[in-house]
Amino acid sequence: MDFRKALASNVAMLRKEHKLTRVQLGDILGVKQQSIEKIEKGENAPSFDTLMMLACYFDCSVDFLIGRTDKRNFHKA
Repeated sequence: MDFRKALASNVAMLRKEHKLTRVQLGDILGVKQQSIEKIEKGENAPSFDTLMMLACYFDCSVDFLIGRTDKRNFHKA
Protein backbone atom coordinates (compact mmCIF):
# COMPACT_ATOMS: atom_id res chain seq x y z
CA MET A 1 0.00 0.00 0.00
CA ASP A 2 1.29 3.45 -0.90
CA PHE A 3 0.68 5.36 2.33
CA ARG A 4 2.27 8.57 1.06
CA LYS A 5 0.00 8.68 -2.00
CA ALA A 6 -3.11 8.08 0.14
CA LEU A 7 -1.98 10.72 2.62
CA ALA A 8 -1.39 13.23 -0.17
CA SER A 9 -4.84 12.65 -1.61
CA ASN A 10 -6.67 12.69 1.72
CA VAL A 11 -4.98 15.83 3.06
CA ALA A 12 -5.76 17.70 -0.17
CA MET A 13 -9.38 16.48 -0.11
CA LEU A 14 -9.92 17.43 3.54
CA ARG A 15 -8.26 20.82 3.09
CA LYS A 16 -10.52 21.60 0.14
CA GLU A 17 -13.63 20.35 1.98
CA HIS A 18 -12.80 22.82 4.76
CA LYS A 19 -12.21 25.55 2.16
CA LEU A 20 -8.68 26.21 3.35
CA THR A 21 -5.68 27.32 1.36
CA ARG A 22 -2.34 25.62 1.92
CA VAL A 23 -1.18 28.79 3.67
CA GLN A 24 -4.16 28.72 6.04
CA LEU A 25 -3.69 25.04 6.86
CA GLY A 26 0.02 25.60 7.40
CA ASP A 27 -0.75 28.46 9.79
CA ILE A 28 -3.22 26.29 11.72
CA LEU A 29 -0.66 23.49 12.05
CA GLY A 30 2.34 25.75 12.60
CA VAL A 31 4.16 24.63 9.45
CA LYS A 32 5.08 26.41 6.24
CA GLN A 33 2.83 26.39 3.19
CA GLN A 34 5.61 24.55 1.35
CA SER A 35 5.33 21.67 3.84
CA ILE A 36 1.62 21.30 3.09
CA GLU A 37 2.34 21.45 -0.64
CA LYS A 38 4.98 18.72 -0.39
CA ILE A 39 2.67 16.51 1.69
CA GLU A 40 -0.13 16.95 -0.87
CA LYS A 41 2.24 16.14 -3.74
CA GLY A 42 3.53 13.05 -1.94
CA GLU A 43 7.05 14.46 -1.87
CA ASN A 44 7.36 14.55 1.92
CA ALA A 45 5.84 12.65 4.80
CA PRO A 46 4.79 14.80 7.73
CA SER A 47 6.40 14.49 11.12
CA PHE A 48 4.53 12.46 13.71
CA ASP A 49 3.40 15.68 15.41
CA THR A 50 2.09 17.14 12.15
CA LEU A 51 0.30 13.90 11.30
CA MET A 52 -1.40 13.94 14.70
CA MET A 53 -2.36 17.61 14.32
CA LEU A 54 -3.87 16.85 10.90
CA ALA A 55 -5.94 14.03 12.38
CA CYS A 56 -7.09 16.20 15.28
CA TYR A 57 -7.90 19.23 13.15
CA PHE A 58 -9.86 17.25 10.56
CA ASP A 59 -11.43 15.00 13.24
CA CYS A 60 -10.32 11.84 11.49
CA SER A 61 -8.13 8.88 12.30
CA VAL A 62 -4.51 8.57 11.25
CA ASP A 63 -5.56 5.30 9.60
CA PHE A 64 -7.94 7.29 7.39
CA LEU A 65 -5.26 9.83 6.52
CA ILE A 66 -2.81 7.15 5.40
CA GLY A 67 -5.41 5.09 3.56
CA ARG A 68 -5.71 2.09 5.88
CA THR A 69 -9.48 2.60 6.21
CA ASP A 70 -12.27 4.43 4.43
CA LYS A 71 -13.90 5.39 7.73
CA ARG A 72 -12.88 8.86 8.74
CA ASN A 73 -13.06 8.17 12.46
CA PHE A 74 -13.97 5.51 14.95
CA HIS A 75 -16.06 7.48 17.40
CA LYS A 76 -18.84 8.42 14.96
CA ALA A 77 -21.32 6.07 13.35
